[in-house]
Amino acid sequence: MEFNQITIPCSRRIDEWFTLIGLGDIHEGNAGCNLDALQKVVDKIKHNESYYWVGMGDYVEAINFTDKRFDIRQVAKKYRNESIERICQEQIETMSEIFYPIRKKCVGLLRGNHEETVRQHYHYDVLYDMWKHLNDIKVGIRGKSKTATENLDAYPNPVVKLLYDAAVVRLSFISKKEKKSTWKISFDVFVTHSNIAGRTAGGKVNRLEKLLADWHTCDVVMVGHGHDMPVDPTAALSFNRYGKFISRKRRGVMTGTFLKVYTLGGTGYAEKAGYSPSEIGTPSIQFNPVSEDLRVIV
Repeated sequence: MEFNQITIPCSRRIDEWFTLIGLGDIHEGNAGCNLDALQKVVDKIKHNESYYWVGMGDYVEAINFTDKRFDIRQVAKKYRNESIERICQEQIETMSEIFYPIRKKCVGLLRGNHEETVRQHYHYDVLYDMWKHLNDIKVGIRGKSKTATENLDAYPNPVVKLLYDAAVVRLSFISKKEKKSTWKISFDVFVTHSNIAGRTAGGKVNRLEKLLADWHTCDVVMVGHGHDMPVDPTAALSFNRYGKFISRKRRGVMTGTFLKVYTLGGTGYAEKAGYSPSEIGTPSIQFNPVSEDLRVIV
């Protein structure tokens, strides 16, 4: 379990909204991965000052050719060559290149089940390599840089933080005009890749409701893995910082996918299992610190 607090200056205008986007379930290396759709979202984050993102896991397919799940028909054509021997490394390099321009707007990286399987069974930490790429950490190159014996503790303030399996991210908004102001509004977001799946939207929403109940102090719960974008809207009664009685919005959100289930001339495990087609993309969670409001745009 991790905690990461991000301080964000704001103008304290009633019309000012800040956006958090979950980027995950990309499955780079799979023939059905839609990197063009991902790049459009990345460009939006890059060019909008008020946009931030969290890595939701399953960035790469990460299925080695000795893995029992391996099927050459599922592999993107660009990897069907000598790259097959280092398929995980090349996939993570591709993802790191895409994410690098927006690394300073990242609130943290989660690990997905595809990265976790490689770590457990093939002794290769995919997430750690992405973390190094995005933080410009060169380990053991020609003896001129940090040695391989150094670990994460040697970098206490990286640009991108590892959130591992689950975390609470606190978005704390402060006034950028009034330097001595004590005004601060925070939203807490629980994030995890999770194992929430299923073939019906109802089952996914039920799991989201359970997480909202477990993390009842959080404003938003974000999960990946399900390759879907259901939203569970709910509210909690409370008194705000000024003693005003309010109905506080809370949202459970699944963060979509960039993996096509069906590809012409190809196949995949989802197609073999007869899964429903997935809509490509990811929802946007927006926060208004002045009105203490939030909304989800799908």
